[in-house]
Order: sequence, then structure tokens, then C-alpha cells
Amino acid sequence: MRDVLKHPRSERSLGRISNLSAATNKYDVTRVLHVDDDQSIIQITKHILKEMDPNYEFEGAICVDEAFRKLSTGKYDVVVSEYGMPEKNGLQFLKELREAKNEIPFILFTGKGREEVAIEALNLGADGYFNKQGNPETLFGELAHGIKRVADQNRLSRKLSDEKERFGQLFSNTPMAVAIYEAIDDGEDFIIRDFNAAAEKIEKIKKSEILGKRVSEVFTGVKKFGIFEVFKRVWKRGKTEYFPAAIYQDDRDIGSWRENWVFKLSSSNIAAIYCDISERRRAEERLVQSESHYRLLADNMCDVIWSMDLEGHFTYVSPSVYQLRGYTSEEAIKQSFAKL
Repeated sequence: MRDVLKHPRSERSLGRISNLSAATNKYDVTRVLHVDDDQSIIQITKHILKEMDPNYEFEGAICVDEAFRKLSTGKYDVVVSEYGMPEKNGLQFLKELREAKNEIPFILFTGKGREEVAIEALNLGADGYFNKQGNPETLFGELAHGIKRVADQNRLSRKLSDEKERFGQLFSNTPMAVAIYEAIDDGEDFIIRDFNAAAEKIEKIKKSEILGKRVSEVFTGVKKFGIFEVFKRVWKRGKTEYFPAAIYQDDRDIGSWRENWVFKLSSSNIAAIYCDISERRRAEERLVQSESHYRLLADNMCDVIWSMDLEGHFTYVSPSVYQLRGYTSEEAIKQSFAKL
């Protein structure tokens, strides 16, 4: 690093580096833990990179043990570490981090490394390697880009992980059946890739028994049901479709009413969210039958039966009103209560 500061172009280069901040986009704060046994190197790196982008936050540690203490209490996006340090070097630091299941992005930034050190660092899980020797403008520009790149990748990875966890909880706990299918043979058939607990309950089948099998093999009535063509359209076009309530039948199901929504996932798989509405349809049928029986009884009684809304208008008058008042049911409904 000292060689960098003695570079004949250092003064001009550092001046240009400070001007780069004007072209830097404003992202979220990037928190960096810089580990180096030379405190002046930490301060110089902090000064230059904050000149380039004020959204950097830097903390320093002069040894690996101090770095671990700070990692245990602080929150950082990236670790930048020297290789050649007393007691424990940068590779030992990285190895202990990964053995502790700490996947924080790690960049080796050293003037003492060799090619084999860089290779070992990458094999241990380092996210970048930068040599301190060279033109400061190029060196710090590349370091800043490397820090930003791995920090952004880590944020995206965490975001995707969080979204996956939320989707997993929704997938597992929703009362709606959810099935995930992967297209094969250019969308001519689909393989079952996931199946939640609600789907297991509706289908009376275990997920472990059907994963990896073709939809047409497990649900033999799927094509006759009509939703198979919906699967193909959604997979090809990517447009969500609603498949209205219809009766599904196969050798395991004598007939149940299903209502489906099918959409395409970012993975190119498709998902079917559906429910068994058989009980609701049976209740609706019982209600229709009940109303039919009531209507038949009311239409054939000698006494007049009538109903009225909250505003005092007749909504129903039985046909027997004709014998008592001389009005048909249609005429009676138009009369006021007092007149009738």
C-alpha cells in the first residue's frame, strides 16, 4: 500500500478519485469492516472510498480477533481484509468465518499476496481479491466496484431468501391447495414439483408419492376436466387464468367440484391454486330445493302468504290472493298494504 502512495501519479490520481463521487449513484448505505494491522491503511482506504461515495460506512479492526468481536455486535455488508497479519492471516480469518457458517461477503485486499494466495482465498469462499500494488485511481476504483458488487449481490440474495421463506410459509399454511408443476416436452405435459398440505388433504394422497410424476399420470381425469389446456396456455403466454368451478373425476375421485387459478412463476414453473367447493355446491343445491319446496307449498295453500321488504313493498303474494281479493299475484305485489 505504501508503494501505491509513492506512485508518481498518486497525487493526480487521488484528486480524480475524489471527483468520481459526482458520478456515483445513491444506493443504500454500504457498511464495510476493514481488517488490517496497519491503522493508517484503514484510514486512507476509508477516506478515499468515502470521497468516491459518501454512502460507505467504515469501521476498522487491526487484527482478526477484534474483527470477530465487531462482527458479533455490529452489522456489516462486506469484510475487506489484509492477508499478511500477525497471529492470524486473512486466509485463516476467512476459513474461521466460513466454518462458523458466516457467509458475509469477503474481499482480500493485500499487497503481500501471491497467485496461490488468491486461488486459495477463492477456494475458501472469498468474493473478491485485489492487490494493493498499482495505480491508485485504478486500484481504488476496482475495489469500490468490487465492494458495491458483492454487497448488492448479497442484498439481493437475502431479499430472495426472505421472499422464498415468506412464500414457503404461505405455501405451507394456506388453506387453499397449491400445486407446482414443471413443463416438459415443450409444455405437452407437466411434472409435479411441489404439493402443499391442503392439496394432500383434498386429493387424499401424500406428496412423497407423487413428486416427480407426470400430472396426467397422477390425475388421470385432468384432460377431460379441461384445465390441462389452461396449464399449457399459462406456461406459454405467462398470463394468469381463472378456471371456473367444474366437476373433476378420475379413478380416485367419484366427482368433486373444483375452482382453480393458474399462474406462471418466475422460475418458469406454473402454480395451480385451487379449492374443493363440493360442500358449498351441495349447500346451494339444498337451498334451491328448499326454496322450491317452499314455493310449491306457498303457491298451493288456501291462505294468503306474503312477504314484504323493509320499505313496505310486497316482494311475494301467493296465488290464493285471487280467490280472496280478486287480484293476481302480479297485480297484488303492485298494491299498497292498506289497499290490498
